[in-house]
Amino acid sequence: VYTVQRTSSASIQLRLRDFGTLRLGGMSESDAQKVVETIEALSSIPDPELHYPFYYHPRFESGDGWKMFTIESELERMGCPPNKWRISRANAGYALCKTYPASVIIPKSDDDAAALGKVARFRQGGRFPVLSYYHATKETAILRSGEPLSDHRSREDENHLKSALIPGKRGFIVDTRHHAIAQQRRNSAGGVEIEAHYPHWRRVHCPIADASKQARSLEKLSEGCADPTSGTSTWLSRIESSNWL
Repeated sequence: VYTVQRTSSASIQLRLRDFGTLRLGGMSESDAQKVVETIEALSSIPDPELHYPFYYHPRFESGDGWKMFTIESELERMGCPPNKWRISRANAGYALCKTYPASVIIPKSDDDAAALGKVARFRQGGRFPVLSYYHATKETAILRSGEPLSDHRSREDENHLKSALIPGKRGFIVDTRHHAIAQQRRNSAGGVEIEAHYPHWRRVHCPIADASKQARSLEKLSEGCADPTSGTSTWLSRIESSNWL
């Protein structure tokens, strides 16, 4: 997205995809118009193979970008205690979930591959609960998963989640759907964990807006932060009106 500002000389302001801002100034209006036309032409190339990802060749010291990250190093980086968490390769070849990697981190006590398969079949898209973040100091974790497919009980799923908790503590199941949508799924016999079957967990709703609304909100936020002409009151008003988070 660009804007042409006309003062004593023309200038161009570019808002980049990484939310940075680039300003080009000190040119005549005709030169600025030529730059704008060139940018428009280069940003609408019809052939996908001429786009940036196809000709960009990153340089990795290892020579192989796939080896820049390993699940083993991530397990160590987060400080996951080996007696509590382990690496599972049950999803090798996308056997359980097509949207998970081959190796994931799960509670160590859940070492039954057959039981893990039942947990995957209980969850939408096969997305069984896996570790996303671990706080070593507080020994707390954030897991991600798909919603239950039905209201039928899955003891394997219950045990899988319970094993992620600190003994004697309760956890939160954060539902990012709107409450009405979650209730609708529950009325249709699925979509939520039944409280009676998950007594160690408390359900909370923290709805996330759809992608288009989030994009518009983030765009307004970046515009407000990048505008150097806004005073304090105007800046605060623009940030508030963005509805970000």
